[in-house]
Amino acid sequence: MGTLLALLLTYSMSSLFHGLNFQLGAVLLSLGIYTYTEHSLRQKLANAFSACILARPCQQNCQHHYQGHSWFSVSTNLFFGLLAMFHLAYLGVMFDSSSSQQETGYSMEHTIAKWAGLDFASHIVMFFMYIVNSIL
Repeated sequence: MGTLLALLLTYSMSSLFHGLNFQLGAVLLSLGIYTYTEHSLRQKLANAFSACILARPCQQNCQHHYQGHSWFSVSTNLFFGLLAMFHLAYLGVMFDSSSSQQETGYSMEHTIAKWAGLDFASHIVMFFMYIVNSIL
C-alpha cells in the first residue's frame, strides 16, 4: 500500500488502541508524518551522495562511497539524531503529568495552544524538510 499509508494506518490504529483523544492522536499522527518524511529524505540523500545514512546500517559489503564511519555519514546521522530528539521533546511537551486531565487527555484547544506557545517549531521544521524531500 506504500510507506506513507502504512505509517499513517499504524499510528492511527495506535491512537485508537490508546483511547481516542485529540492530544494523543495529534502526537501520533505527527510522529507518523515525521517518520515518513525522514525515511524518504534519508533514502534520497543516501542515493544522491552514495552514503550510509539510512536509518538501518548497511550490510558488510556496502558499495557506498561514504561508508558508515566516514565523516559525512557520521555527521549526517548525528544531525538526524539531534533532530529526532528535538521533535520528541517538542511532542512530549503535550504530556504534562502535573494536571488532573492527564488520564482523560487534553482538549484540542489545549494541545493547539501548547504548540502555538512553541510557535509550531517542530511542525515548521518538518514542513521545510518535506519541501526539501519533494524537491529532491
